[in-house]
Amino acid sequence: MKASGCVLATTVTALLAGAAAAQSPPPASPTAPPATQAGRYDAPAISDLDGAYLVRLVRRTMLGVLQGRSPTAPSFVPRALARQRCRAFVTLRRHGRVQATGSSLPRPVVEACEVAAMQTLRDGRLNTPTKVTAEALRPMQIELELVGDEEPMPRAVELFLKRPAAMSDLFVPGRDGILVRYRRHVGLMLPSQSVTHRPGRSESSRAAMNHVLGQVVFDRAQLERDAELVKVFRIRSAHFWEPAPGAPAVRLVRGVSFIGPQQVTAEAMDAAITRIAGYMKYRQNRNGLFSYEYQPSIDRYSTANNDVRQMGALWALSRYARLYDDNAAAIACLDGIETIAGDLTVLPGVADAQFLARPRGRNKLGAHALLMLALIDHPDRAKLLKQAEAMGRALAFLQQPDGKLRTEFPPAPPLSSQLYAPGEGLLAMVRLDEISRLPEAREVPLKAFDWYRDYWAKIRDAEPKAASFVPWHSQAWALATRRTGRREFAGFVFDMTDWLLDKQLTPDNCPYPEMWGGFAATGSYRAGSGTAAWLEGLCDALELARRLKRDRHAARYEAAVRAAVRFVMQLEFRSIEGFYVRSPQDTYGGIRQTFWRPELRIDNSQHALLGLIEARRLLFGPATTQQAE
Repeated sequence: MKASGCVLATTVTALLAGAAAAQSPPPASPTAPPATQAGRYDAPAISDLDGAYLVRLVRRTMLGVLQGRSPTAPSFVPRALARQRCRAFVTLRRHGRVQATGSSLPRPVVEACEVAAMQTLRDGRLNTPTKVTAEALRPMQIELELVGDEEPMPRAVELFLKRPAAMSDLFVPGRDGILVRYRRHVGLMLPSQSVTHRPGRSESSRAAMNHVLGQVVFDRAQLERDAELVKVFRIRSAHFWEPAPGAPAVRLVRGVSFIGPQQVTAEAMDAAITRIAGYMKYRQNRNGLFSYEYQPSIDRYSTANNDVRQMGALWALSRYARLYDDNAAAIACLDGIETIAGDLTVLPGVADAQFLARPRGRNKLGAHALLMLALIDHPDRAKLLKQAEAMGRALAFLQQPDGKLRTEFPPAPPLSSQLYAPGEGLLAMVRLDEISRLPEAREVPLKAFDWYRDYWAKIRDAEPKAASFVPWHSQAWALATRRTGRREFAGFVFDMTDWLLDKQLTPDNCPYPEMWGGFAATGSYRAGSGTAAWLEGLCDALELARRLKRDRHAARYEAAVRAAVRFVMQLEFRSIEGFYVRSPQDTYGGIRQTFWRPELRIDNSQHALLGLIEARRLLFGPATTQQAE
């Protein structure tokens, strides 16, 4: 474990004294998350209005010092701040990059902000290539983090050494920061830094702990030898920043500005759909496919790729182009389809059948099925129908006598997992049956139903990733019910959806308002972009419940859709949240992996776009540019 400095390491010794007094939370503003029950290490109770006051105070303090005026006590201090004590951390940023940082000891909050402001100027004069002057300060943005009490975590080092995964039970990603003391050394990661700092791909709480320990302990042997001397604490903060220099400060929690249920409106959804679609078009490369992942915290595109997710992105943009009459999106999708068309290969032994063969020989059913959906949903689908039917014949070849679908085309061996690709394949066949007379499009789902219903009964409570099965099959069998009228299909959809809704986070089972509406398929309040995929299936279940006049199901599903929409809208990267964003055009409009993992993978935007389009239609009716189906 190599020692490394955190952004605020030069001022972190200020944390060695004192503790903040607990305060009662102020009334929440309409756009702020509701206050949760106070605990020993809760963030200082600072209202949005008072947070904006303190950020302005920091700027005025800095400007006064730079203009040669001695700091003086402010003539007005909001009453709610009079008894507050905390540590203050101030960061100057420009274009997302840190220019200078400073901190204070625990003090009355106004004094703490003034001290941190002056420490920031001292840091800027010593460490910033461009000296901080009054003129240089004006275009900079101010970030203010007010840190509350420390909560001792006496077993943290022991657990980290024996069972690192247990860190996820000790620290809430994005809400908890970590402080470590070892002899005369102090290591720190503020809650905001656990969002912006991504040390590797390991689970975020474990990675954060490893990073902070690395600031004070040189290697694992030393950590094991002196484990009892290493003291670990968790902290929480009130985090504010200026979206533009001098603009009113915004409160951030886990790096996001809270979206309330009342903000789920037709207008807001239309705006989000437009931004996400625009972002996906921006991310399209010259060959018609998409850059796979962008990491805003380091301003870097990943070299990774995934065929299934590429085809899914083409499908989302195709459907958007047709429903929203977007000619530019339609052309962009055709570019991608033409690129992929060179990999469509004749399937030996099956007349007029073609499958998607990839260069590495992993000829996945999932990629094949999602490309079919892109053809089926494209504005020019009448011209593409013949190709979709050839792919449908190839898909039917994968079906076994018992109804099960192989998940790869030969010569590749079949994959063992039945969680994802078969549902994608069945959805493609049901959708093909809507616009084609191909017999296989009707026969494959009918033959598959019993096997997959039985398979679901086996895995629903035994397979940790069983929730991954639900969104694709919910869509497929809801549409199949409409095509065939078979009520057992509807029963299967309702069974899966009712099971899934028990995993949705609500005020009754989750203390973190920003997480409400998300689906925590693996527990521990961990919800992220997967919620957008579950929203897609949930929308089909809602439409089915309405069609069959199942009022109880419809009411429950509609409430779940509204909550999931709120969560998905919260996942969109917006300009008011970009305190560390270096490249706005590569970030804003994209969908985060989670609040504490800001990677922008193209399939996250794909699922969000599809889910929001369907939810908008079901909650408020089709948009004016959207064609009724």
